[in-house]
Amino acid sequence: MLPFHGELHRFDNGRSIGRSPGDHRTCESLACFLFVASVILLSAQSVDLTAQERVQKVTSMYTGADGLTHFKEIGIPQDELVRVAGVSFGVHAVEAPHTPRRLANAPSRRYVLTLSGAANILASSGERFIADPSHILLAEDLTGKGHSTQAVGPEPWVRMIVEIDQPRSRTER
Repeated sequence: MLPFHGELHRFDNGRSIGRSPGDHRTCESLACFLFVASVILLSAQSVDLTAQERVQKVTSMYTGADGLTHFKEIGIPQDELVRVAGVSFGVHAVEAPHTPRRLANAPSRRYVLTLSGAANILASSGERFIADPSHILLAEDLTGKGHSTQAVGPEPWVRMIVEIDQPRSRTER
């Protein structure tokens, strides 16, 4: 439960009703509402309304025939259900400029939704992708040389990871 410290206003019949900073009521339902609303807004930003069917734009990070990681934009029908193995959250701290970067592969097929901050993802092919709250990334470069990730900007890269497949153990990668 998240404590709320501060002033919250709602309007009831045109009157403003506030809580004082000393009122320590929880805002768990408010936090949940804001999370769900942000995911819905993120999805709505990427909808291609000109298409015959409603399609969600997603950037796929995949391994090409050359063994290198590449990016391409794909469309996923919005009315299609996708089975998932689980959901996790991660924070990637902002690093000092010129920090050495290590190449890695995605441990499993997964959607990566940026909740705040941004990351520069450098593919082994030399292509770059900026992961930010206006993009959905489908990480599926399970083999090959891989990619590196570095948080950019003034704040950490906070993301939600939706696992499509069960993650492989480190020994299986």
